[in-house]
Amino acid sequence: MASQQSRTAEQRARARTTDVNTVFARLHEQYPELDEEHEKQAPRFAAIQALIEARRRRKLSQADLARAMGVRPSVVSRLESAGHSPRLDTLAAAAQAMGYDLEVKFKRRSRPRVAEPIADYDAKPKRSKRS
Repeated sequence: MASQQSRTAEQRARARTTDVNTVFARLHEQYPELDEEHEKQAPRFAAIQALIEARRRRKLSQADLARAMGVRPSVVSRLESAGHSPRLDTLAAAAQAMGYDLEVKFKRRSRPRVAEPIADYDAKPKRSKRS
């Protein structure tokens, strides 16, 4: 009976956790000006979505993950709610508790933002000609 109640609670929690990209697609239809803000927030939401997907792959409830991390379930709930930016050490603790390594990558943008980068550190420096 307890596992059936737990399963039902997990199903309810999954129903409440809407895919972040779906939410932004709906909002973008209504408010196209949100595009720039969405781009700014995309890494945060991608990290949260990755956390949720990893937890589900491991078939863990939020309470299970919280127990493995040594925190209260409200911490995991708040982390997954996207109401706050997750701290890197919290994401690392969650990854470790689920048996994963946290990987952070910097990758060059395929298209530039409105503001250009300050400097291109990947480019070779130009040498000045000496007379």
